Amino acid sequence: MPSDDVEVKLELAEATELMTLTTALTSALAAPSSRQTPEKVYGFRLQKNLQRLAMASALSEGRDIVGQNDVRLIEDLAKHINLDYFPL
Repeated sequence: MPSDDVEVKLELAEATELMTLTTALTSALAAPSSRQTPEKVYGFRLQKNLQRLAMASALSEGRDIVGQNDVRLIEDLAKHINLDYFPL
């Protein structure tokens, strides 16, 4: 990891895919079968966290631009994101 701050770019296409993923996740997390209420699911925080994870993935591979492979990694990891701490 770099010792200095690095700006990692998130292009519109990748950001849009992450926004779609966030919408699907917040819907699932606030579903009636979940113990979470819609008021407790903050989509904007989840989206920001997913974007940061994608940026970290790019940075860990020495890139300063988020690519499709980073988004795919986040989509795979998203299967394990829930607020009930039980498998989805």
